[in-house]
Amino acid sequence: NEIGWILLVCVAGFGIQSALIGPLKYALIPRLSNPNKILDRNAWMETATFIAILAGTVLAADWIVSSPYLLICLIVVLAVTGCFGIFLLPALQGCSESVQESLVELINRQRKDQRSMSAIWCLSGFWGVGSVWLTHLPILAVDIWHLPPQSIGTLLSYFVLGIILGAIIGVLLKQQDLVRRIFLGALAMVVGSLLIQISNHTAASIGLILTSAGGGFLALPLYTLLQDDLTVVANRIAVNNIANACMIILAAITSILTVGLLGLPLVIWLLILSVSQLLLCGYHRTNLSLS
Repeated sequence: NEIGWILLVCVAGFGIQSALIGPLKYALIPRLSNPNKILDRNAWMETATFIAILAGTVLAADWIVSSPYLLICLIVVLAVTGCFGIFLLPALQGCSESVQESLVELINRQRKDQRSMSAIWCLSGFWGVGSVWLTHLPILAVDIWHLPPQSIGTLLSYFVLGIILGAIIGVLLKQQDLVRRIFLGALAMVVGSLLIQISNHTAASIGLILTSAGGGFLALPLYTLLQDDLTVVANRIAVNNIANACMIILAAITSILTVGLLGLPLVIWLLILSVSQLLLCGYHRTNLSLS
């Protein structure tokens, strides 16, 4: 029980750290980059983030049994390295006056900005769908595709590979219309979800890669949209983090109800979520087209 509580505290700490660093990193990128390079920098950060997640997951899966103490030491070393890395960040003057406001005031003020709020809703939908995919990968691998448990790490690698491919393609097609790119990414998620309906490991793997690539592709311009105003970018990212958390919780609850209690097949539920993301992007297309 004590170990369980310690793990919960650690996970909560990781979540708090992510919530604090998210607005900071997305606010720094437009300050340190030319406007036409912001999307490229976001792609690099998105790629590096998911490569780090993949490396940590694969390494932890291998060391958790064979070398648990070495794994703990590595976690501590990385945490300390990150703390020292903070001091290497450049010192920049604020772009706006520091005004303390409540969470409700922050959200209400953000809701008045229809374009960025629509981007936040589309991003939160992406995170909700992605969270369901990631948490159900073990079930997909073992119970549905009848793969050995060791294959879960491979499937996670496919998922991360898709995100990276989506980011790369997003950079290559950055001159295309914003709404068109977002729709293309959401459509790729739907096609990928259709492929996993096929009881074939190869088709399912391609579907997994295509779904994550579509998500990475549509998320890239949406984050760049949130960074077009230096004075409010940190506030936008903060509200986006709140929306992401709420959507992840909502996705988890609805997954429990539909798959766990109602018995809906998991692959059908994943398809429904991807179609919902496409409809969500379609609903907000008018606001996203605003300049």
